[in-house]
Amino acid sequence: MNTTFRPARLSLAFLAAASLLPTFTVAAEKYEQPGTLKASALLPADTLKGPNHQVQEEVQSDGFLDIYAIDTSSGVLKAVSTAQAKQYAAEVEAAARMAQLQGDEQFAAGLQSTAGTVVTGTTALLNDPAGALSGAVTGVGAMFGRAQEALASSGTKGAGEDSAMADLSGFSKTKREYAYEFGVDVYSRNPVLQKQLDAVAEAAFAGNIAAKAAMMMVPGGAGIALSVTSGAATLNEAFRDLPPAELRKRNREKLAAMGVNADIAELYIENAVFTPREQTLIVEALDRMPETENRGAYIRHAVLTDNADLAYFRPRQAGMYLGYHRSVEPLARFVSVGKVAVGQKKDGTIVFCAPLDHLYWTPGIGAFVELFEADLKSVPDVKGKEIWLGGTLSEMARKELEARGWTVKESSEATLLAAG
Repeated sequence: MNTTFRPARLSLAFLAAASLLPTFTVAAEKYEQPGTLKASALLPADTLKGPNHQVQEEVQSDGFLDIYAIDTSSGVLKAVSTAQAKQYAAEVEAAARMAQLQGDEQFAAGLQSTAGTVVTGTTALLNDPAGALSGAVTGVGAMFGRAQEALASSGTKGAGEDSAMADLSGFSKTKREYAYEFGVDVYSRNPVLQKQLDAVAEAAFAGNIAAKAAMMMVPGGAGIALSVTSGAATLNEAFRDLPPAELRKRNREKLAAMGVNADIAELYIENAVFTPREQTLIVEALDRMPETENRGAYIRHAVLTDNADLAYFRPRQAGMYLGYHRSVEPLARFVSVGKVAVGQKKDGTIVFCAPLDHLYWTPGIGAFVELFEADLKSVPDVKGKEIWLGGTLSEMARKELEARGWTVKESSEATLLAAG
């Protein structure tokens, strides 16, 4: 089952409006348009294709992140970023291993009652893949693109959480235990995984079948061991054992200990765009930088997260800052520069970490950089500027950044996350 991406286009009116801004506008001929990429050149073989999935060869970029389409027996999955494509591909294979439990009599009855269901909110993605994948602009790309617009003009329930009744009944605990044993994120936005995980957890809950015992019925072992930083791997047991309410309590306490303003902390905790895992990983990364001042600046900007793509981006970014702090040079503080929080070293050097796949010099990033440079003038004692990209960048983007005094580091995400 294939679907074709429709390339994103900037409207003529939008470009015309931008052209009226003499202070910040970059000449149109100096922009570049993101191209269509090949999945086979970007992904390892086991991610590209498995027994139960196939990544489509055509990959669209919005200038910041690569957008993948993954064929599965349930429909087409959209993955925003190479990191998410790897996660989703592994989760689809883990879901297939979960399905093998249907051969056990104890599971069969429970699984029959849930067959054919789809997690709420995923129907459009799985039943209308062409529509769901059209308009290749990610939430992260939109965040950077908002600079162009600027130049031109407690009943908390986080994403991926079960109902309160499911939590009280013990079903959610069973689901978390099965996710842990299969090595997957219980709060993943992957509907293929969630459908199968719900079915298995329901049957196991009804039959009182322990997750460890169930794993002996499944050939092929566990799925993937998710972590955003090396230290975050130790959190897997916490995600298994603690319900979302307890994670929020823990996060509140850690934010208070960091000196984050109580109102800001509460707004962050109440932001239901984040999954409990994403929210916790950010807090944990900052908590592991006790010498760094003004960590609340990162939280202030995280409060503004308004879409799933950005919610997935932010913990990876926080993990990169932690890895830089531990393996490159300590960050003395976080500072706010316009709409983003960046690190600053003791010598005054600004450090901007961004887990992007491939950065092109588009109108959006051009305007973002110009605004950033203008806002940076209000930060005292700036002695230099570094940008650490998760992936790569175009020659034009490198030339434009270096011309503005930036030191550019490519392909740094894996190394920094491993050091976190």
